[in-house]
Amino acid sequence: MLRLRCATYSGFTVRLAPAYAGLFGDELLLNVELVRNEGKNPVFQINKIKRDPDYLLPFSCVSLLSSQLTVLSENSPDYLSSSILKFINKPVIDFESGRRHILANFELTLYKKNKDYIYNQFKPTILYFDNFMIEQEVSCAIFNYIIWIFQNLSSTDKNYLLANLLIALYYYKENLQPFIKKIGQPSIDQRKRIAKTQVDFCSMLFNRWRNPPVLPDTDVFKARIMELETMLQTRE
Repeated sequence: MLRLRCATYSGFTVRLAPAYAGLFGDELLLNVELVRNEGKNPVFQINKIKRDPDYLLPFSCVSLLSSQLTVLSENSPDYLSSSILKFINKPVIDFESGRRHILANFELTLYKKNKDYIYNQFKPTILYFDNFMIEQEVSCAIFNYIIWIFQNLSSTDKNYLLANLLIALYYYKENLQPFIKKIGQPSIDQRKRIAKTQVDFCSMLFNRWRNPPVLPDTDVFKARIMELETMLQTRE
């Protein structure tokens, strides 16, 4: 029987499991679950985390958001982007409540391939199939996960998370979304290209996490928020 130890990690309660190899033998950095998705009181549990670097949890927010924006369909990416942008602009701790309880839980895992290549695997558990409602529930769960991580960070780390979330949103709206809309229904090769571009970008953010080009309460930060608001209001 596997025995798990408990520890405190930057304000989070963590169940420490023995280290094990990740996907395709890549290094497993983080494993976290949404274990209960009921109303506005979601429950998350960290099963595995490396202690170095110490920003894996906030980075996982950016990785999850960035990857799911590229696979959500219809208006879901803009819905999620708008919710996150409002939070970046005014970070209030207010969990969203799912509407239909289609999403029972999810598992998020971060892996490191080679030295600097960081990617995630996202596994949602769906109770029944309704694509529109599934995407709404997933968007809600991602938003709640980001809030859950944010509320336990120090003031400095909160600023780094907000900055990198803003950069990730801007990159998606400026570069990835126009390409996705242009090609319509992507082929397998195009999906791989989109995924690789997204992972490359997030890996770059990971490696300069504490040196973002913009930070909250600066003119550049506010200007980027206004630009994104305009982009989201102008939907093709």
